[in-house]
Amino acid sequence: MIRILIADDHAILRASLRALLEVERDMDVIGEASDGPGAMSSAAKLRPDILLLDVEMPKLCGLDAIPGILEACTQTRVLVLTMHTATVYARHALQLGASGYMLKDRVADELKIGIRQVHAGQTYVDPQVVEALVSEEPALVAGDSGDPSEPGLSAREQEVVALVALGHTNREVAAQLAVSGKTVETHRRRIRGKLGCHSRAEIVRYAIANGMLFNPAQDAGA
Repeated sequence: MIRILIADDHAILRASLRALLEVERDMDVIGEASDGPGAMSSAAKLRPDILLLDVEMPKLCGLDAIPGILEACTQTRVLVLTMHTATVYARHALQLGASGYMLKDRVADELKIGIRQVHAGQTYVDPQVVEALVSEEPALVAGDSGDPSEPGLSAREQEVVALVALGHTNREVAAQLAVSGKTVETHRRRIRGKLGCHSRAEIVRYAIANGMLFNPAQDAGA
């Protein structure tokens, strides 16, 4: 069962989300909060699996609450649910430790997908936001030695990092790069060793922080 805490300052939206999620057999809304401090105290008390967190809330911004929530509730995964499409919010949320960033205008089924994906230990970034992130990131310059700013990553390892951050499976990465699945896994093992990133969420945050979100397949064909 996925135990969910909803933090949003709009009571009608909280009620709508509760009604939407509680009909799911694998989801249980265990509490609500209407402001930043309330989100922090409720998370510490209830220990939810997923915290649906709004950005703009009274007393304390939702993003500013993330570090404290994650420090107090190490098992809780934060899925930011917001109206803000600006990539600066998404970048900041993920860098602070959020596991997902979703826009409020998404259809109900997409929200459920995002919750289940984050609960499974993956990262969910709204497709509209991913598209904006990709469009504003310059393509990496190819070269066997990789980007000097990266800690020893080859050009191919940088491609793998970017594709994994964008949500591709090993099979999809292999298809895009025209290599075997075993080769992709070898690259990922080396990347984990070099970056110390052991989860998709950590890879996403690293890729965003270092300007690595781009589309290798499109760049290669340019």
